[in-house]
Amino acid sequence: MGVISSAFANDITIDGTVVDGQTFTSQVSVKAHNVVIRNCQILMPPNSNNGWYGISNVYNDSNGQPRSTNLLIENCVVRGGTTGIYVQYATVKNCNIQEVGKDGMKVSTKGHCRILGNYVARLGIMPGSHADGIQLVGGTHVIIAGNTFDIPVSFADGNGYGSNACVMIHNQHMDVARIIIVNNYMNGGSYSVYLTVKDGSPWADPTYCRITNNVFTTDYRFGVLSWEPDPWIQINGNRWDDGTLMNTGQWDINTWDSWPNS
Repeated sequence: MGVISSAFANDITIDGTVVDGQTFTSQVSVKAHNVVIRNCQILMPPNSNNGWYGISNVYNDSNGQPRSTNLLIENCVVRGGTTGIYVQYATVKNCNIQEVGKDGMKVSTKGHCRILGNYVARLGIMPGSHADGIQLVGGTHVIIAGNTFDIPVSFADGNGYGSNACVMIHNQHMDVARIIIVNNYMNGGSYSVYLTVKDGSPWADPTYCRITNNVFTTDYRFGVLSWEPDPWIQINGNRWDDGTLMNTGQWDINTWDSWPNS
């Protein structure tokens, strides 16, 4: 296990590297396995001048195999970057991501990520940006749990930020399956959560997904959920931010499938 110091370049290429308590002002690129980045600050402009992402491990070899797996990013602060964090085969845990040009986080089409306990706010500084808390345009085996997506439309519209979705998932570039969205706080978005089919996509519709036990506010543009029905998508146990179970009215999303409403 090695430790990278501030004197090293931002490309991490040695398996088992541990980066702890460092500050970076340009993109951190991880091209090695079993890397840990913790207690770090990534401070960048909200555009691509110093790199497109704050942190990314989405690099593949000539055979299409990932150059980085089992990446852990925890307790980090990301300010800036066009997108804060872009990952595959990784865990992103307890990070604070704000003031980015477009999206807070992205997961690649290779998926296999755990996104746990992060705080995401103040997105979409770049004009015309999509501004999603987390975006996945194809991929499988992703857990999005215990995060706070704090992008209320009223604040975004009044202060020069964007708010397209807390969670944006569709099948533009790959099949979507086995996505768990649980115990998150969803504040904002045109729709707070999208789990949809991209027009013209040749890939399979989202399936084997769960949207359960999340908390939603009413500070959205159009609604809380846009989704494509599937017998293996489970939606239940979701509540409004006052604790009320979402079981009445237009956004009774807990009854939009055949699973028990509990």
